[in-house]
Amino acid sequence: MLLSPLSVAVVAFTTTVHADGFGLVGLGRDLFEPKCCYSCLSSFWGLDLSCTYISSTNTSLVRRSGGKEGNTTSPHCHSTNTVYLTSLAYCIQTKCAQESVSTRTAQMCWNDVAGDGLNVSALSTYLPPTAPTTQIPYNATTLQEVSLVNEQYYKNTRTILVAAVIAFCILLRPVQMLANVLLKAAPTRVVINFFRRHLTESALIGSLHLRKFPFRLGYIPSRVTTLLIIAYVGLNVALSILTYPKDEKEDTWFVDLSMRDDSFLSNRIGVLCFANISLLLLFAGRNSPILSITKAGRSDIIAFHRWIGRIATIEAVIHVYLYSSATDETGHGMFTKTAGLRTIGYNASYWEMGEIAVGAMAIIFIFSNLAIRTWIYEIFLFVHIALSGVALWALWNHITYRYTGANYGFEFWLYIFFATWGYDRILRVFRVLVCNWKSLFVRSHPSSIVELLPGDEFIQVTIFPSHPWNFSANQHCFLYFPTLFTNPFQSHPFTIGGWSNGQARPSSKTSGGFMNLSSGEGESTEMDTIPMVSSKNGPINDVNSLRQHPSSRPYIRFLIRPEKGATSHLLKRLLRNSRNPSKGGSKVPVFMEGPYGPGAHGEFKNADTVIGMAGGVGITSITAHLQHYLSLQQQNKGTLTRFLMVWKVREESIVSAVKNMIGDTDILARYGVEVMILRKSDDGSRVDLGDLIKNEISGAHNVGKKVCVVACAPGAMADVIRSNVVSCIGMKGPAGVELVEEAFAW
Repeated sequence: MLLSPLSVAVVAFTTTVHADGFGLVGLGRDLFEPKCCYSCLSSFWGLDLSCTYISSTNTSLVRRSGGKEGNTTSPHCHSTNTVYLTSLAYCIQTKCAQESVSTRTAQMCWNDVAGDGLNVSALSTYLPPTAPTTQIPYNATTLQEVSLVNEQYYKNTRTILVAAVIAFCILLRPVQMLANVLLKAAPTRVVINFFRRHLTESALIGSLHLRKFPFRLGYIPSRVTTLLIIAYVGLNVALSILTYPKDEKEDTWFVDLSMRDDSFLSNRIGVLCFANISLLLLFAGRNSPILSITKAGRSDIIAFHRWIGRIATIEAVIHVYLYSSATDETGHGMFTKTAGLRTIGYNASYWEMGEIAVGAMAIIFIFSNLAIRTWIYEIFLFVHIALSGVALWALWNHITYRYTGANYGFEFWLYIFFATWGYDRILRVFRVLVCNWKSLFVRSHPSSIVELLPGDEFIQVTIFPSHPWNFSANQHCFLYFPTLFTNPFQSHPFTIGGWSNGQARPSSKTSGGFMNLSSGEGESTEMDTIPMVSSKNGPINDVNSLRQHPSSRPYIRFLIRPEKGATSHLLKRLLRNSRNPSKGGSKVPVFMEGPYGPGAHGEFKNADTVIGMAGGVGITSITAHLQHYLSLQQQNKGTLTRFLMVWKVREESIVSAVKNMIGDTDILARYGVEVMILRKSDDGSRVDLGDLIKNEISGAHNVGKKVCVVACAPGAMADVIRSNVVSCIGMKGPAGVELVEEAFAW
């Protein structure tokens, strides 16, 4: 089942609570805190002083903007002008006391801003001996004597707020567990089946799901995944446009209200961009907790990764456009002279860093389309990671340059990303070491077996992990081929086709297939996999130890159809070695990382009948489920009584190989296993998959029973399977119909 049940948890905080250095902007803290200090600073900072440089071309503005346009008050002037420092000190002392801000906090703010970055004496040294009595006018442009702050102007400065929002889409399993319980009740079962048939299991457009969209524009998510994506996009839009100031009061920081609105929108979108970036790796990492929580397929999780990246990129572009079209790195044209206090201690290079980050994100956005991914995947992946590093470096500098020495919490979003990346990479290295350390340091440990199957179209890889794992169906591993002259640190996912835990004893009574099943009643059965050896070319690596002790060592097997990139290089290496048998072959080191995947689904283990449908090399997933089925049969666990394997295939070479793997079908039949291999007949006719699925599910032998269809096939075939299985949900006869789809979309 896809992401049928869901729970969207949204935490949206817009608060102005002071947090003594902790929290995020808009979440536990303000951009300018304590506000009493910055409101006082904003009220006096832009006024002309006795030491202000007076421009000969200045023109007075109609509205107060803090001094006259063109006049310049230097940091030295601010840090030495007694009238300015005394007025500012008295304002901070009185206003912060009224707002219960501690003396220590007020002093720290004074040290940061009073001298425009230059050192000044303590706040207490500038307090006047008697309280000033003159309040500076609202539209004043100069400060000539120690004065009280203008109360109206002071209050106006307090409307400044940059809101930040945390938006996490958490996909949970409890609702699905509840749905499974409700399915047992007839009244609710009808309702649940209706939603499964028309929402959670069906494709968005007709049967188009795993097939590539025309012109290779991408894949079409299922309906429920699409709804989740639309909800997430809508959430970002809502959080970008809601809860803005609606008053038409004159703002002391912006030249007009339209500039204020543009700045607020740009800032909000910028923070949302950072929040989305922090989530990217949660929906991309191999060890992401999202995969464990949701039990969702990796293709669905990656779909969210792509959409979060697209949303973050669009938000970054809008953020840059709104600011670059209205102002520059100094704020000219958008902010008043008073607002120039924003630039205290900043580095103007923050502007360029923002442009670099957006440029890198835009390139990633453009070149992450399906056509490029399938054409040059390994190059795409390298460039994707490299440009991501550039974007993160530029974003970090964009924030630290803009708020030099400040700690407003913007970096926290990047900390989340870095922590997720580090967590994933450390676990990946750990998995590689645990699975392969004997191959590196123990000479007696058998090497991996890499071999061509008859016909030279498929490759079989058998790996002997250093640590025994409890392998299961619906799992995959990432394989590294460090000597293929490609990127030695690059790996590719492959579905586990069979395994042995190394616990069974060799049996002479074997069927000769991948299950050592006894042919007599009452005799012991063995559940170990025996990897076959190519009769034509022979294995590249030494397999004597495996032949002599087929069940004494844990091992895991994969069947690979060579594509572009690393597997193509591997095929060429094997073909080259097969043409030069005199060289005795050369070893091909293979390292494994895994296993990944939730294991056999509950829908599979709780069913009565399993229909495993495969296309081509997708048979590896079905053979793994078959092994798991036979294991449950031996242990008398679960309710499974029948396993029908339907395999549509064209290549005769892989057919003979898999027949050798699964062994004698007559023996398998005693365990309720049926094997059906579909190939084009001599007259060119083909079996109708849709009719086969519907007839099998609705058959008399499945009345009152739960049926689970496991599918692993190319996109077109997988879509046909999904469409027909969905049409059978809720039909009379079977007690329930489930679909388990294994897919790795590009």
